[in-house]
Amino acid sequence: MACYLFLKTLLKNRHLYRKGTNNFILGNSQKALEINVTGQFEKLASMLKIPFIPKYLNTSYFELDSLRVNLYGGDKVRDFERFRGSNSAVIYVNEATTLHKETLKEALRGLRIKPEFIVFDTNPDYPEHYFKTDYIDNNTIYSTYNFTTYDNEEISKEFIKTQEEIYKDFPTYKASVLLGEWVANNDAIFRNINIIKDYEFKSPIAYLDPAYSSGGDNTSLCVLEKVSDKYYAFIFQEKNQLLIHIL
Repeated sequence: MACYLFLKTLLKNRHLYRKGTNNFILGNSQKALEINVTGQFEKLASMLKIPFIPKYLNTSYFELDSLRVNLYGGDKVRDFERFRGSNSAVIYVNEATTLHKETLKEALRGLRIKPEFIVFDTNPDYPEHYFKTDYIDNNTIYSTYNFTTYDNEEISKEFIKTQEEIYKDFPTYKASVLLGEWVANNDAIFRNINIIKDYEFKSPIAYLDPAYSSGGDNTSLCVLEKVSDKYYAFIFQEKNQLLIHIL
């Protein structure tokens, strides 16, 4: 959906662009965009019979009907320097929750040429993630569409049925991955810890969770700590640090 909206808006407003207008796609990394996104545009261009020139080795763009679309990675704090100061009309942000907050802010600052259009897509993360609070919840500016695994016609019913069976006792996984809801994963992280009345809590409980990000792609260090009569879950990742009060 996001690829189609970007393509449609890009072509429809081509008469508004000036020389040097920087229309681009922003993602976690340029390599990730090459693997996950450019193929979708090639498929759409073929369906619509639109000329498509793919990204070549050592270049950072492709062309749609002679319109240049640049590709930028944005997961690091200074990635915004690659497009800082440019003027944009149409931007597509892929996997928005994987981007650094400052990179996304800089992209919006450069959206100065009509139609001033930006489209995001992302998988859900924890409810306090900045993209959820600053963008999705800001419904006076942005419109949000929620898609679930059940909406994807390319996924077989057998696969979905298997997922439902495997994760039937893990409600946060089902809510996040199958239903696209923004939920904290603390009950999934500590599902194997059973603290009984006689347990003497002398030190924090910690372990590595290889699939905390609801997709198996981001290892995190999970720590359960007791402070006074309350328990707290600390989750440490490369990009995020989250504290959850669970008891």
